[in-house]
Amino acid sequence: MDAVGKREGHAPLLSTRGSVERPSALDDVEAQPLHEGHRPGNGLSRGSLHPSAADLHDYESAYTNHRFSAAEKRKLKQFESLDYLPPNSSVYRTWLKSQPHGLQWDRFFMMASIGATVGIIGYFEFMLIGVLSSAKFHSVAWLIDHAGLFVAWLFNVALTLALVFLATWTVVHIAPAAAGAGV
Repeated sequence: MDAVGKREGHAPLLSTRGSVERPSALDDVEAQPLHEGHRPGNGLSRGSLHPSAADLHDYESAYTNHRFSAAEKRKLKQFESLDYLPPNSSVYRTWLKSQPHGLQWDRFFMMASIGATVGIIGYFEFMLIGVLSSAKFHSVAWLIDHAGLFVAWLFNVALTLALVFLATWTVVHIAPAAAGAGV
């Protein structure tokens, strides 16, 4: 198999969206299903190990990067997303080869430091939630005694909505990546 996903003398196994020749559309007309219920576009055709043209449009070689066409780039610009670097790029592998081999105690120290810091922040956040809940409870109890039930209910709803707004604004404007975490 060569680098673009073709086998010698056969149709390509995987398409790279335009860079590999695809079988003609007539191949689909002559295609015989492998089993009952098979239709072109949902599996292999003609009882062979080679996909038909209708099957190829969604597959790419696992060994090459996808190159976006101008139409694909226009469509992608319509959506907003977070961009992440690939986890295993050639730049990273080159950098990794240049690093000295050792016991990596510094990596474990850093992981322990991060874990301890996250734990301490979580504890203080837990304590802050307890303080806010206690203050809200005592404020509502005081308002029930001095201003009436409706005023206490209105204060409770207003404070809750203010905290929800603060949390929503923070996630939307400061940390959108936290939205998927249930925040």
